[in-house]
Amino acid sequence: MKPWRWVIALSFLAFGSAAVGRPLAHSSVRPDGSTITWYLDRQTSEAQQPILVLAQGSGCMSVTSSANIEAAKKLVPTAAIVMVEKYGVLGGDAPKAFPEDCRPAYTAHHTISCRCLQT
Repeated sequence: MKPWRWVIALSFLAFGSAAVGRPLAHSSVRPDGSTITWYLDRQTSEAQQPILVLAQGSGCMSVTSSANIEAAKKLVPTAAIVMVEKYGVLGGDAPKAFPEDCRPAYTAHHTISCRCLQT
């Protein structure tokens, strides 16, 4: 998906009607055929909300398991939060040891070349 299409999609989601509560999981397909899982968390029921995109640091923990992500969401309680899972990470993943307990897809594909947009 072209970068401008993400802007349109995310703008629609932030300004459209969506339920407040648990983050809603969505998925898109990468050019290599793998799935990108991302979440939209509407923290309020306001019709229009600013969008805050949260990116996780190193490691293979899911954004849904991260205490740091939860703390960051509280910084802007009126925002719609967008979070994207890393390559090979599934919702709820909370490995005890890094990188030993990471999924093989994460260790094989979570690379700088994979994270950069290839045109």
